Amino acid sequence: NLVGFYLDLIDDLWNTDPGLNDNAKIIGFDLTLVPNLMESEKAALIYLAANHYEMETMAGTFEELSEQGYIDKEKLHWEDGILFMIEVTQDNQKEHPNERKFSFNAQKWRSGTGAYFFQDCTAEYRDGDWSYNVGSEMIS
Repeated sequence: NLVGFYLDLIDDLWNTDPGLNDNAKIIGFDLTLVPNLMESEKAALIYLAANHYEMETMAGTFEELSEQGYIDKEKLHWEDGILFMIEVTQDNQKEHPNERKFSFNAQKWRSGTGAYFFQDCTAEYRDGDWSYNVGSEMIS
């Protein structure tokens, strides 16, 4: 259940540096670099997050959300929102279907000076559940 895995990952980022979440009313999700979810699963993830956080949610890249007026691109700031971006960097499942492992980066972004990153992470499916290890964490 990768949708549940990604919801847990987002929740871990949400709970890390909770000050970034203050006064947020909208959560954006850039899942364009998550090839191991089908579009219907991405929509389900965003829907589940809306219910979990009781907030408005939407899909979009930084550029798309800037063009739509949500993010102030000049000031590098989303006044009333947070953008979660996930990027699968290597998917071993395609090359070795029995491994059920992939690498990824994830971040929670509020502004140019307000973000939290999980870098060089490894997810693995073992004993009926997905888990992950964070390679490094960064904050701005």
